Amino acid sequence: MKTYFDSSVLVSLLCVHSKYKPAADAALLAAAGKGFTATHALAETYRTLTTLQLPVPPAAASKLVSGLKGKIAVMDLPLAVYQAALAEVSRQGLAGAIVYDAVHCFAARAGRAARIITRNAPHFRLFSGAIEVVELGA
Repeated sequence: MKTYFDSSVLVSLLCVHSKYKPAADAALLAAAGKGFTATHALAETYRTLTTLQLPVPPAAASKLVSGLKGKIAVMDLPLAVYQAALAEVSRQGLAGAIVYDAVHCFAARAGRAARIITRNAPHFRLFSGAIEVVELGA
């Protein structure tokens, strides 16, 4: 079963001090080589790592994000994915950072995921369609 990993889960995979790390590691293992994310998620992961309460220095964060390539597949996002996400948030009358969760959902759709793993399930359920949304537990 193809599984899409949101940036919140990628951060948990990379942060040894995250209380969600064991659950993120288990989710990646359970994906059995069928886990993937999008290029967009890499930028979000870097942003989060470098702005945590105990931030990861930029060079280290870049190295961590680059290291994801060996753990999870990364798909490039075409313009059509962004256009679909923007159209949907607009249709729902939503504003602000929620657009990034919509981008993740439309990326998961484009990659034909059966499931999305995230730490923000309520937002993802607004855009996931038939894709199962799983909240990463601690």
